[in-house]
Amino acid sequence: MLYSYLLEPIELLIEDYQNLVIIQNGSLHFIPFQAIMNRQNRFLVQDHNISYAPSTSVYLHCLQKHYPEGENFLGVALSDVLIGNNIGLPGTEFELNQIIPFFENPISAIGINGTETFIKKSSSNQQYIHLATHGFYNFDQPLYSFLLFPPTSEDDGRLTVQEILELDLNARLVTLSACETGLGHIDRGDELVGLSRAFIYAGSSAVIVSLWSVADYPTAFLMSKFYKYLKDQPAREALTRAQREVMQLYPSPLYWSPFVLIGNGEM
Repeated sequence: MLYSYLLEPIELLIEDYQNLVIIQNGSLHFIPFQAIMNRQNRFLVQDHNISYAPSTSVYLHCLQKHYPEGENFLGVALSDVLIGNNIGLPGTEFELNQIIPFFENPISAIGINGTETFIKKSSSNQQYIHLATHGFYNFDQPLYSFLLFPPTSEDDGRLTVQEILELDLNARLVTLSACETGLGHIDRGDELVGLSRAFIYAGSSAVIVSLWSVADYPTAFLMSKFYKYLKDQPAREALTRAQREVMQLYPSPLYWSPFVLIGNGEM
């Protein structure tokens, strides 16, 4: 039982803390601690607001980053567009349309208009970036893991880790509403190389990513609730409240626990 190994030894130390920042090691990078259940059959997320960091140095970097005031929002949804053998995600359009009303003057693109080229040209001055599409992790070459978008004459539609590192972002939060965006390669120094780390290095204070393939419409429900709570609460608490609400409709952790917040959850 994961609880007896990971949390029971520190149970008394953390019980008075509402917010927990978890810095994992090795394969623990890929465990959603919010879904660990204690001996009273309560998930950790039912009692704590949880965020993550790949290392202490990265966490401090995220806390110290300064970003401009404002709530500029960029959203992209794949919608029902088929790209190669990859099916459309109609729930992503519904998801984005639920989120947009929470922001003034949002910039968004849906379907064939939501291209890699559009993102590269529009993302630099956005405080919030939401990308709802397919995500693919390359286990052999992590730097070639990518988010999938409709191709253009300028780009192949695969926004890779290498290309993300070349972006000049100044964002509070990047949300990757896609499958397996939180996976990465762990090198000898326990550094996690993947999409989440790339967006932090590119200039975001925090990133929300997924640890496995996610269901289309439950994800849309979770994200709409997250942005609703984000208007009045820190990102870490907003995600926690959204997960608790999704839990009422979809009790299995399969649906509400794959998304994790990495970096500064206090803003």
